[in-house]
Amino acid sequence: MEYNRRDSDIFKMNIKEFIVSVFCNKFTIMFTILGLGYLLIEVIFRAVIYNISTLTDIFPYFSLIGFTSLWMFFIGATSGICLGLMNDNKFINEHLNIFWQSIIGAVIVLIIEYISGLIFNIGLNLYLWDYKKLPLNINGQVCLFFGVFWFLITPFGFFMYDFIHSYLYKDKIRYGLIEIYRQLFKIKAKPFI
Repeated sequence: MEYNRRDSDIFKMNIKEFIVSVFCNKFTIMFTILGLGYLLIEVIFRAVIYNISTLTDIFPYFSLIGFTSLWMFFIGATSGICLGLMNDNKFINEHLNIFWQSIIGAVIVLIIEYISGLIFNIGLNLYLWDYKKLPLNINGQVCLFFGVFWFLITPFGFFMYDFIHSYLYKDKIRYGLIEIYRQLFKIKAKPFI
């Protein structure tokens, strides 16, 4: 039987059905939420860091202006999806606690950041970031010091992926945000008296 393009389901859809099938599938929704979430984190981080670095004795200017590039949407969403898929892996969940998962997650994010830096900063000359002046940088594309930040934010990425996944797929949430950080630092909850 010869393949006929007109027999394909995609060609039987009208434009509205096609758009809904592409943009309303659960993976696309998850990718979008994680990407937008990362943009928000970066804007807030830059707003706070910029204001801390420019404060004077009298606090004359505290605007909280932050910025980012829309390319960071794809980088952040890819990182979020990779972290979530890693955290969903049954073997990893059975053999590694949240501490080691967070270390691996930080390494994954640094690798994604490095590859993205090679593509966007060096290949396309967009200069989205430059860590050349910071210690422990690799080709100015990643700073190993920020690996600590990624280690600390990775459990939040696990939680967000799990939260969005549970909503979209009607699954049970495995753990809350506070619980995942308790597991990270092995903090025992105090019993109520």
